[in-house]
Amino acid sequence: MEIREVIDNFGIKKGAVVFVHSSMNQIKTEFPFYKLIEILMDIVGQEGTILFPCWQDIPDINEYVKQDKVFDVKRTPTYLGILPEFARRRSDAIRSLSPFNSVVAIGKKAQEMVKDHHLDELSCGRKSPFFKLVENNGFILGLGVTTRYLTFVHCIEDTFPAQFPIQTRNTELTPMKVKTLKGEEIIVNVKLQHKNIKRRDIPAFLKNHIDPESGKDIKIRNTNFFIAKAELLYNEMQKLAKEDITIYS
Repeated sequence: MEIREVIDNFGIKKGAVVFVHSSMNQIKTEFPFYKLIEILMDIVGQEGTILFPCWQDIPDINEYVKQDKVFDVKRTPTYLGILPEFARRRSDAIRSLSPFNSVVAIGKKAQEMVKDHHLDELSCGRKSPFFKLVENNGFILGLGVTTRYLTFVHCIEDTFPAQFPIQTRNTELTPMKVKTLKGEEIIVNVKLQHKNIKRRDIPAFLKNHIDPESGKDIKIRNTNFFIAKAELLYNEMQKLAKEDITIYS
């Protein structure tokens, strides 16, 4: 399978902002995995930006906080696959200081996309890279994965928590220690996910309620992909939430 051809067919142009979810184990490429970042950067060009989910592995958040651990933005690895981890290690990458749902960005708008993430108590809120995808008419791309991994869908509940039909975040703030690139230790307060979010079906929600132009799963030669347009998907989800139709319905 020619991965460049597949991505080109998704309509991503020069200058685009693209958030990428991936599983290199599911993509059969004939080149080293790190070449995929070069392909993505070539597609969006010098004016474009690519982002990857880069959160750390926290099996038990209560135990994590109790042990007084520190999220080191420079050294803490991500458990979300080899592509985000390689992106994190690039000298031109910028990683957000959000300790729970960190994002790494490369490209022209990298700093703009991630710089305020830690200032938002809700990790997919209005200061997050996820909402900035909406403001920048961004794309969300899945390579080797389905929309089950489409984190962007939580943006609607984090930007309108009071109006959202169900509670998706705990009310109390959890302080978490973060070490910045300069080696300074700061406290970042976050509202962690509520147990309500465990029961959700994102692929079914998109299939049953969302225009394919806004977001859809695609299977090509037995490999999973997805493509979503942030602004269109956000607007549709906002309207549906008012009718009590969500990924948790």
